[in-house]
Amino acid sequence: MSSLNMKTKIYKIKKGKKDKFLAWANKLRTAYRDEVIKSLEEERVEREFVGVFEIEGNDYAIGFVLGENMLPSTQTELNLKHKEVLKDCMEAPINVEIVYDFSASESK
Repeated sequence: MSSLNMKTKIYKIKKGKKDKFLAWANKLRTAYRDEVIKSLEEERVEREFVGVFEIEGNDYAIGFVLGENMLPSTQTELNLKHKEVLKDCMEAPINVEIVYDFSASESK
């Protein structure tokens, strides 16, 4: 069985803030990619995934973070900017309880 832990949250995107959030996500994927990878390594995060979806005209983001013995976010300039963007674009997070988590690579 894997010793990795997963954290999942859903955020409702504030009205009129989806484009700003998507622009920030694009910067993370491109201009800040190397800094993001370094930050994930420092926080012992193996993978971070964020997706956006819509329900009844409201936009949401869902995030998954996977890692072993994950540490709190570092206080780098990039992480502080990321927190600022989330605060501006998102309502309070909704925690998601993981009810099962399987991997094909688990040994029998």
